[in-house]
Amino acid sequence: DLARGLAPPLLEQSGVAPALRAHTRTLPISVSVTGDPPTRYAPTVESAAYFCCLEAIQNAIRHGAATQVTVDLDCGADALRFAVSDDGVGFDPDRTRQGAGLANINDRIEALGGKARIDTAPGAGTRVAGVIPAQPAAGRSFTAAR
Repeated sequence: DLARGLAPPLLEQSGVAPALRAHTRTLPISVSVTGDPPTRYAPTVESAAYFCCLEAIQNAIRHGAATQVTVDLDCGADALRFAVSDDGVGFDPDRTRQGAGLANINDRIEALGGKARIDTAPGAGTRVAGVIPAQPAAGRSFTAAR
């Protein structure tokens, strides 16, 4: 699904946190997802957050040699926020060329008027955070599914 850019039905049905939990269950590292937003946002906002989190998780596995990843979700009246932190090897952002994964994260968030931030250093893991401006979606119900 990630390769094709297709959102899973669980994302539309239940939201970002349950969809991330379902996707990460079978990964070769420990991924915890915290913050079950009771608020739903427009599908474009939730989809952007979901795919940005997946991209950061995949980067942690492929490039960061991480053994543990934490995804924190926070919703407010003005934005959906996420942070993906890993315990991997990190990198020097001044000496490392930005790859397609980080560029995709920036592009997805900026397309919706948001901002992404990447904090990392050699030996210190990586934290990818994003803020996507959004109002809670009227009429979108929250269905708890885990």
